[in-house]
Amino acid sequence: ASSYKRTPTQRLGLHAFEKDAIDAFFPPPPAKLLVLGCGGGRELFALLNVGYTCVASEPASQLAAAAAALVGSGAAVHVGGIEDCAQHNADGPFDGVVVGWGAWGYLLRVEDRLAALQKLRRLCPTGPVLLSWQMLVNVPISDAAQQIGVPKGWTGAAAEDWRKGLRISSG
Repeated sequence: ASSYKRTPTQRLGLHAFEKDAIDAFFPPPPAKLLVLGCGGGRELFALLNVGYTCVASEPASQLAAAAAALVGSGAAVHVGGIEDCAQHNADGPFDGVVVGWGAWGYLLRVEDRLAALQKLRRLCPTGPVLLSWQMLVNVPISDAAQQIGVPKGWTGAAAEDWRKGLRISSG
């Protein structure tokens, strides 16, 4: 986790598949985005720098503090996990949601993932949700991923625009 707290690492910007998904599915800045599992602030920093308005959270308090220090007064950064996203009711509604690199993988049970998606839909009634994760080679895809239609063998990210259906991008 120490590299997630180093400012140069956090200023690297979005991964190519994240940028592609945001460019393809998200409304343009200054749309209001919720960034969950923001870590040390890499995604948050990049989104703010292109003009998005953001509210963020991270369950690890030290990483949340690092993200807050990185973006200063540019965005509110709360301590909390994806399952705690209802804490953002007062901040919404949102035009889109970005679930940070790797954060989705901490929800292991299908019912926890489905409950989180339902909470996200209440916070972002019509906008896109980007679930960003990394899967290791030769590791079977989770039952939860298969239940939402991710084919076996896919890695990378799924960008979900609930108005148009599930879209999958291999990254």
